[in-house]
Amino acid sequence: MTAVATLPLFTAPATMPTACAVLLMAVATAVCAGVLPPLAFLVAGPLALAARAAEQL
Repeated sequence: MTAVATLPLFTAPATMPTACAVLLMAVATAVCAGVLPPLAFLVAGPLALAARAAEQL
């Protein structure tokens, strides 16, 4: 009898986790970049209050 080597159905390359991590980082960066501009308007109020309080000292 001869032995037949069988390959698994799916062989993931070694770089697959790295590619997934890079993709996840790119998506997270895009989401954060989309969320930060609206938050900038919310930060302006407390900054103005702090500047006014520092003016009165």
